[in-house]
Amino acid sequence: MTLVQHARPPETAPAAALEAEVAELHATISALRDMVDAQRVEEAEKVQAAVNQHLDEIRQLKATIDALREQLDAQRVGESERLQQAVNARDDEIRQLKATVQALRDEIDAAAAHHRGEVDVLRQTLAGEAEQLRATIVALRRRLEEGGHE
Repeated sequence: MTLVQHARPPETAPAAALEAEVAELHATISALRDMVDAQRVEEAEKVQAAVNQHLDEIRQLKATIDALREQLDAQRVGESERLQQAVNARDDEIRQLKATVQALRDEIDAAAAHHRGEVDVLRQTLAGEAEQLRATIVALRRRLEEGGHE
């Protein structure tokens, strides 16, 4: 702000005129102070409004960040649960398949043992029948030999 320098009134000017000018200068100073104060208040209000707007925006952004974090955490938990369920299902399927394989092995072993038993019985039966047939052949040869010499 620039100060206005007033020339000194001539010594001959009446005192009332000087007092009026001083009063006018005081009024101007007071008006200028009021204007400066009003501008300061207006600037402070503008700054406060801008600060409040930024603070509100920061609060909104923080709320958005919190909501996104919660959503991300929920997704992670959901993914983890789905993954665990898939692993559990796979493990269960593997256990079932192993049990099925073992049951089939046991069934094959039992069938093989049963088959070996049947083969052994058949061999014994055939061996017994072969022995009987040999004995019959020997007996028939003796008869033929005895009957042919008579």
